[in-house]
Amino acid sequence: MLEIGLGLSWVFTSSPIQSTWPKALFVIHRFKPIDFARRDGKHVLVLSIDIKGVFDNLQHRAILKTLDTSACSSNINRLFHSLLQNRKVTLLTPQGSATKEQKKGCPQGSCSGPALWNLIANEILNQVWSDNVHIQDFADDFVLVIKADANKSLVEDTQSAIT
Repeated sequence: MLEIGLGLSWVFTSSPIQSTWPKALFVIHRFKPIDFARRDGKHVLVLSIDIKGVFDNLQHRAILKTLDTSACSSNINRLFHSLLQNRKVTLLTPQGSATKEQKKGCPQGSCSGPALWNLIANEILNQVWSDNVHIQDFADDFVLVIKADANKSLVEDTQSAIT
């Protein structure tokens, strides 16, 4: 695995899966798009994207916008609007209380966190991807499987997929 910063890692599938790799990559190793591409003599690259602190950094504005355009029932939509709007955090300090508006993050320990993340993740999954790019998510991780005829086009296709 080659770390490239921003939580992105390049993982080449030419070697067998090692036990230290994340479970998601172990699962994806037996993934049909990889098997088909290798059978056809294609070059394959697996790009693992781990989004650090996703539940702490989900923007309430993005969640509510996605809810408003979803097929979610109106009572659930109102519930999340009520939960995520006009949230404030107050800290007691030696100088007195300090209040700040909270515009991101899921309520601490909430059961709704994964569902709220799925709303945002679905926007990524539902993008139109090139025919040689397959995307899969595992909680707050994404895995892209990219195939190409040559190494050069594999790099170009990967850069195109992530920009």
